[in-house]
This record gives sequence, C-alpha cells and structure tokens, in this order.
Amino acid sequence: MVQIQRHFEGGNAIFGPGCVLTGYFLNANVRVTIHLSVKADANSVLIHWRPSSVDRDPNAVRDTLKGFGPLRFFQRAASTFGSLSRRGYWSNVAGYYQPEHALAAVRHFSGIPQMEATLLYTAYFTVSKELADVVLLDVDDIISQTQHVDTAWDDRRQNVTMLRISGPNRETIVDLKRILEAIFSGKVASKTVEKKAGCEIWHDFFAGPQGDIWLQHLGRDTGLIIVSDRAQRRLRIYDPDPEAGDGDEQAHVVEMKLAEKVTELNLPREAHTISLDRNSLRKLISSDTVAKLQKLLGATNVSLDIVSKKLVLYCSRDAVWLATYQLDLPLPPPTAQKPPQACPVCSDITSEIQLSCGHVSCRECFDHQLNVASGDLSSHHFPVRCWHENCQHPLSILDLRRYAPGTMIDSLLKASLTYFIRSHPDEYRNCRKPDCASVYLRNGYHEIFTCPACLTQTCTLCHSATHVGWTCAQYQERVKKDEVNERLLDSYKASAGTKDCPKCGTLIEKIDGCNHMECSGCHAHVCWQCLKFFSRPDRCYDHMNLVHGGDGLEAEGDEEGEWSDDSEGTYVVAHISACLTFHEKAYPGGIQHTKEQGNAWPSTSFFLIVH
Repeated sequence: MVQIQRHFEGGNAIFGPGCVLTGYFLNANVRVTIHLSVKADANSVLIHWRPSSVDRDPNAVRDTLKGFGPLRFFQRAASTFGSLSRRGYWSNVAGYYQPEHALAAVRHFSGIPQMEATLLYTAYFTVSKELADVVLLDVDDIISQTQHVDTAWDDRRQNVTMLRISGPNRETIVDLKRILEAIFSGKVASKTVEKKAGCEIWHDFFAGPQGDIWLQHLGRDTGLIIVSDRAQRRLRIYDPDPEAGDGDEQAHVVEMKLAEKVTELNLPREAHTISLDRNSLRKLISSDTVAKLQKLLGATNVSLDIVSKKLVLYCSRDAVWLATYQLDLPLPPPTAQKPPQACPVCSDITSEIQLSCGHVSCRECFDHQLNVASGDLSSHHFPVRCWHENCQHPLSILDLRRYAPGTMIDSLLKASLTYFIRSHPDEYRNCRKPDCASVYLRNGYHEIFTCPACLTQTCTLCHSATHVGWTCAQYQERVKKDEVNERLLDSYKASAGTKDCPKCGTLIEKIDGCNHMECSGCHAHVCWQCLKFFSRPDRCYDHMNLVHGGDGLEAEGDEEGEWSDDSEGTYVVAHISACLTFHEKAYPGGIQHTKEQGNAWPSTSFFLIVH
C-alpha cells in the first residue's frame, strides 16, 4: 500500500488510500523533510545582574536557578544579547529541560532589585551536511539582517549539522523560523501549466539508487541540487549559487527534464501473453531466450510464470513483434480493446482520468469532487472513493499524484487531519492562538505546551495562558476578577470621559480647552478626537487643523455663544502658521488675532476672523 507523509499542524501525519489518516505523531523534534527536522522551545532564560549586589556572583545565581529544575547548561550570554542589558551588568543564559522551570525562574528574578530576567525563544534546524552547504549563503544572509538574535552552527555528527537561532522576541524568532524553513525545504518540482503550478512531479523511480544517479547527472548538467524526498514523495530543487541570478530559469529547465522523464516512465505498457505447452516451456527454460528478451525489453518487462506456463511481455505491440521475430517465438494474440467508458458523475464518454480501479472520470467532475471533499469535513468524504456506484474503491495516492495539483492534495490531507482531530476532542486540542492550527495532546506528559509553529505557550490542563505559581482554579478566579475590574474601569472611563493614552496606556481626562492633550505618563502629545500621538505640540496642532478642521475650541465656542453675533454674516476661521501680511483697508471689519493662554499655541499661530 502506497502511503504519503506530510508535516501538518506541528506533527508528522501519514496518509493512505483515500487520504485516510493512518498515523499522527506529535513530538518536540518535527521532521519537515527527509533531510530536515525542526524543533522550537522556550526553555532558556537570559539573566542580567550587577556583580556588586549581594550574593550575585555566578555560582550563587546558578545555585538559585537549580532550585527551579534541572539545568541543561549555564553559560555566559552571547555578545548579541549585550545590547539588551544595561552597562555594568553581567549576563548569563540558563537552559532548562521544561518550559515551566524557565518561566518560574523569570518570575523569581524579575522581582529582585538590580536583576533582570528574560525568556528566550529558540529554534533548532537539524539538516544533512550536504543540504547545509547548499543553503548556507541564503541562511547567513537572512540571519545577518535580524537584530538581537544569537545563532550558532554545530556539526553534531559527520553528515549532520544543527543551526540554532535564539532571541527574546517571540515574533522575530517565529518569522525567522518560517523563512529558514522555506529555504531549507527548497522548491518542490511541479509541472507548470499556463504559468500555474500543476501536479507535483514524482515517480517511484526516483526513490531508488538508479533514480539518485539520474538526478545527480541532471543536477551536474544544470548546476542545481535535486534531492529525492522519499517520505513525502517529492523532488526538491536547490540553488547552490543564488547570487548568479539564473536559478529560476535553471529550475524551470530541471522541471521540464523531470516531467519528460516521468512521462517516459509512465508510458502505457501493454501486457502481451504467450501461452506455452510443456515442450515449449521446457525448451524455453533450458535456453537463454528469457535473458535475451530481458536485454531487449528490460528485465522488469519480462515475466515467466512456470505454473501457468505463460510468458508475459510488457511493451508495445511493435516491440513484441520484433522480439518474437528475432527469437523465433510465437506472436501473442492481439490485446482486446476496452470499450469506451462514461464518467459516473456526468455520464460523458471520457478517458481524461483513468483510475487504478479501472474506471474513468472527466477532468471537471474529478476536480469538483476533490474540491467538495477538501472543503467539507463530514465523515462520509473520507476516505475519498471512486464515484462509480459499483466500485467505491478508495482513490490511491498514485492516482492523486498523477491527476491532482499539489495544492489540492495538501488541502485534502489537511481536511482529513482536521476531521480526525475534531473526532477526538478528548485527546487533541489546537493551539490557543486563533490563527494557528498546531495541535497538542491534552493528556500529554508536560503541563506547558510550547507551540512549534508560533511559540505560543499554553497550559494543557485548562487551555489558557501559562500561570506558573497558580493552580488552574486560582488562575481562572484571577481572570474572572480581572474581567470584572476591566468592566468597572470601562464603565468609569465612559462616565468620566477618560481615555487611554495611545502610547503608554495611562488614563487621560479632558476637562476643558482644546483637543490637544499631553499625557502625564509618557508626555506624548495626543489628539483627543482620534487619539493619534506626536512628539511635539505643534505637530499635534497641525494634525488637528488639517484632519479635523480645527482644535475643537470652535465647536465649543459656538455652543457657549462666545463667537456669536446677532447680525447676519459669515465667519471664516483659519489657522495661520506663518507671518501674515495684510492691508487694513481690505477688511473694513478689522482683524482680531488672539493667542490662547499658556504654551498650547506656537508663537506664530493666529486666528483670523473675517466679518
């Protein structure tokens, strides 16, 4: 039975015919391709302290760290992290085996004066030495553009290399991990039809030693590296010299050569059977005729069944005629032609899709049925079966690889895995981050789950944020109190007319005056109307006049009658930010220019009132 493997939702999933999940493995070290495995954790702590503080020598700090759990290592921090500490502080990194121990250490040291503790997020890439050499330039170029990230290459074994990236910012490590995974995964070879990616290119020929030799020759001719990923049944293309600039063009040439090879391997082979009597069979066995046939047609294209006394040749009719003529063998009877078949869905006569079960389907109905199965998680769609009413045979992986695009196959496999996970709610649960679909075991060995995709940490007992130092019940009670306090605070802010500073979150309140506010916490200059903040007051006033048509005093003055006049007329208010030259005779009503009390208005800002 042909199976296919994919790395989905933080684990390795194996699928059989009909896209049915046959195995799902969750572990810390996830294999992405046959040459790459990735691991991510948040088990390390970066600690800064003043050497002059009491009991803050390295040995004392290490002894304190051991109290939270077994240490993997305790060493001086890399120079990359030096900018994260203040001058005069010592820096060390402590690594634990479990994330709860690291979180407990961060919580402990964060409450001690003259000490700082930061959680570090780390991703490990274990790759073959050959692959590491190919992508080294690309990887180093990406890493060099990222700040506050410590990296190290480590040759663990003769043919295996490990890359470690570590940093205090979760988003930075997650983004860098995603980019490096794409580089290490390479380009999956696929047929291109009308500038759209079509079916992925694969044949079991590439899973054997002959296929490896053929790929090596093709790579030598094109200057690229082609790797056979047998587990995922994919061919991956790598460019060892990306700076040359011709990688995309050469990759297209490689894909064309691969597609031609697969077409040649998939040429239909007709089975021609020659029935033998006892004397003919005995004569055939005692001669070298079979060996000569294998040399002419290929060893795998000649089969001799002694029990049934039949010689079967797999080749074209012309090749059979030539071989039997040269070796003086009887010509087998012509192969019976199959009658035309109709698509079981639309009843049109077709031969576009020829399934291994012997039935056919038109391209439109085939694609439609796969789309329905990938979008509907109902149980009756898996396994995906032949649509002939008398068959119901699960679609083989080979049929899907031959006729369905790679993106469609992945959609089907993801839908099958999602259905499986939802069918086992007591065993599996998704990461608590809304846009992440990684999965963890609810009854696993560890209390804290660190998502291998987004590095979000979750308590596996109550599916909430980590709460080291509290039980799940205590934490839930605290959350409820916080929610009540938040509602009370929101109610107070609504009644008192206060808002949160958009920069630091400090409550600010407007009693009177214009819409320019200065936060007492961070001293940002805030527009009260839209809560946009600025570093200088004049920029805030420019924004209010440009975007909101004024500073808010105009509307306030209209309500109080400050600018009212019984006579009919038009009032034009403009904010002048430069020196104004005018002629008194041009405005008989005169010009008033007033300056608001205090330093709210720049010295060159005036109100122009035209009657």
